[in-house]
Amino acid sequence: MVHVAKKEALILIQFQKAFQTEEACHEHLYKIKWPDGFCCPRCSGRKAYEVTTRRRPLYECVQCGH
Repeated sequence: MVHVAKKEALILIQFQKAFQTEEACHEHLYKIKWPDGFCCPRCSGRKAYEVTTRRRPLYECVQCGH
């Protein structure tokens, strides 16, 4: 059991080094979800508004509002 805890701690340390800010983590997740830029799952629109009234980034399709 101790070995598993050490491994999890190492993974957490690696994560914290890779994503030192919340913004860095959001940017990484955005690139994973949309490697070629935003693409709406409903209409395949390529442009989005960033909704800034939320704490976390939220994107809304310009074409269909999804």
